Order: sequence, then structure tokens, then C-alpha cells
Amino acid sequence: MSRVSKKIRYISLLQAWIAGGILLFGFLGGHFLWLAAVLCVAVFSIAIWAGLILPEEAEEEMVRQKLKSHKQSLEMLSHYRHDVMNQIQLLKGYLQLQIYDRLQAPIQKLVNDAQRHSVLSNLPGNELPYVLIKRELAAPMLHLQLEIEDKENWKEHLEQEIVTFINYLSAIGENLSQDLGIIAEWNMKLRLSGGAASITLAVLGEHVNNTYIAELIEEFGRKGLTLLEQTAEGQTHILSFGSQVKPNVR
Repeated sequence: MSRVSKKIRYISLLQAWIAGGILLFGFLGGHFLWLAAVLCVAVFSIAIWAGLILPEEAEEEMVRQKLKSHKQSLEMLSHYRHDVMNQIQLLKGYLQLQIYDRLQAPIQKLVNDAQRHSVLSNLPGNELPYVLIKRELAAPMLHLQLEIEDKENWKEHLEQEIVTFINYLSAIGENLSQDLGIIAEWNMKLRLSGGAASITLAVLGEHVNNTYIAELIEEFGRKGLTLLEQTAEGQTHILSFGSQVKPNVR
């Protein structure tokens, strides 16, 4: 039996003992005094519940949340170890075979991944950095870099909606990359204002072409996201979506 259950049992016994005394007192002392005594017992019971039960339940909830956080951290470390070990094994193989001209690619991947994870880990909130880094470690074809502008407008209670919003957009990009077989990188800037979010999306990649961009805009359009501006800087495609974009898009 848990400590909370034991306390409930003891309180019930105490209430039964007091109630029995009150009933006897009520029969002997009159109806008005009996009703007043019942009211006192009710107030006394609520006070016991608030003072003994609720704080312990809150403490147990804090422990559950802490354990959940620890589990998430261990899962992320496991993913990260697996990803890094794959690159180390690749480097080891090239060194053993003396294929030195191929060392640059895995080394550059380790550096790029570390830089992205560093930026993501510094995002505001608790859930958002975890979700995005975990997504990166799953080795997707879409690499997402996120920057929150105007961080003073960040509201903790909106974090879950923002996480859902970013996951929603990245799922569109990941599915498109999978369908077309194109590895892409998104550098997304998210601006928060008045419960709405406007985004600027820079899309780049060796094989990102006009077909990819056109299908991306079409997919966003099907979900109600209207393109406001499209420009290009070299091989980078820059897409802007205005403040009509809401964080709670599903």
C-alpha cells in the first residue's frame, strides 16, 4: 500500500470516528448544533486532503517528470553514440585501407552535425530542442536548422504548439525528400508575434532543384500555407510565409 493510500485510510478512520461522535452529539444536542458540526467535519476533511494528500501527489508527479526527462536524455545519448560510432567506423575503415581522399566527407559530417546540434540545443524551451535533436539523430534526408527570432515573444505555454508546428512542416519536407530521393537542408527562421508565426525558409542541397521547390510550395499550399515571397541566392532557394501561419497548424 502506498503512503498516499495509507493516509487516505487513516483519514477515513478518523472521519468515521468523528462522524460517529457528531451523530451521537447531534441526537443529544439538537439539530442546529448537529448541522454546524457536520460542516466543521467537511472543512476539516478538506484541510486534511489539501495539507497531506495534494502535496505528496504533486511531489510524485515531479518525480515522474524527472524520470521521464532522464529517460529522454538516455535515449538521445544512445542515438548520438550510434551515429558517431558509424562515422568513426567509416573513418577507421578508410584509414586501414589507406583511402585518405575519402576521409574528408565523414569528418565534415561530424563537424556539421555537432554545429547543428549545438544550435538546436540552445533553442528556448525544453521539449523543442529535444525533439529536433532526436529527429536529427534519426538520420533523416531532411536536415533542419531552426532559429527563433524575437525570443522575447517566446511563451512557455505555446511550446507544444510550436513543436507540433515544426514537426508538421518538417514531415512535409522529409516525405518530399524521400519521394524524390533528394537530401536537403532547411535553415528556418521562425518569428513569433501575437500568437502567430511567420517563417523564412532557406532551402539548399546539392540536388535541390526547381521541381523540389515547386512541389514543396504546392504541399505547403495544400495545408493552407501561402507563399508570400520567393527569391534565390546562388543555389539557395528562399521562401517566405507570412504571419497568417499559426503555430497550432495540424
